Amino acid sequence: MKNIPNCKKILFEIKNDEHNQGEQRYCVENADGQRMFLRVSPKEAYEGKKIEHEMMEQVYNLGVLTSKPIDFGFFDNENGEKSVYSLISWIDGEDMEKIITSLTEAEQYAIGLKCGADLRLINSIPALDKTAEDWETDVNAEIDWKFQEYRKLNNHFIHEECIFDYIEKNRHLLKNRPQCFLHYDYNLRNILLVNKSEPYIIDFGDHDFGDAWREFTFTKWTVEYPHFLTGMLNGYFNHSIPEAFFPTLLLYACSHSLQYFIFDGFTEASIKTVTDFVKYHDYMSNPMPAWYLSHYAK
Repeated sequence: MKNIPNCKKILFEIKNDEHNQGEQRYCVENADGQRMFLRVSPKEAYEGKKIEHEMMEQVYNLGVLTSKPIDFGFFDNENGEKSVYSLISWIDGEDMEKIITSLTEAEQYAIGLKCGADLRLINSIPALDKTAEDWETDVNAEIDWKFQEYRKLNNHFIHEECIFDYIEKNRHLLKNRPQCFLHYDYNLRNILLVNKSEPYIIDFGDHDFGDAWREFTFTKWTVEYPHFLTGMLNGYFNHSIPEAFFPTLLLYACSHSLQYFIFDGFTEASIKTVTDFVKYHDYMSNPMPAWYLSHYAK
């Protein structure tokens, strides 16, 4: 990595990291002894990584607690070929997913509030060349594809009809949804907690552009921590959740639920995940999920 500017020494490689996404990741040191986070990708990833780096700069400049982008570009790797590098500041924090059980419910809620407020800032960045009409068309096409692929499985989920029915009756909610920059993997796995109370948002590798409300589809990873999730929603909406939010989120979540069967099959895990999801919404009769603690709304 000697050809990378500002990279004096590799301290260690980050292996077996579920966030890697095909990248090589390292903790490195510059000439001043400061730690940085280095990501190395194939040259073919340049355009996507360039957009990611530029969007991270915008996010950081908005005041979101996240890594500071430092440098980005091509370098000649050890094989004499071009690779893409990205340098960002190093965050010394604890993995939120691993320590959340050690936090009180009040602490979880307070951290959720901060995460929600930061997500609102992230979503304040407008989308690049994507309109509400594009979004409606694309998501409807995605739903149609999922219906088709699900039916190819020649198997049935016991509560599939309530999912199908909700989707078909609520496609109209896709109309005129404003578009913005999305982190698109906003959950406990991508939060580092500094000083036990400051949540830093990491890993914009799955970024996208679309409807901000779809960000909350990823609450599936954290439904067992309702205080954190409730705080995140209240922080995002400043304690005033729009009437259309939960019905629209449920539409996205219903569509997403089919992916478990399409990509994983009718495994015990996928059946349990989707069954729990259906129950959270009283078999699609209640758009507000059971995990949302409504008494925290104000």
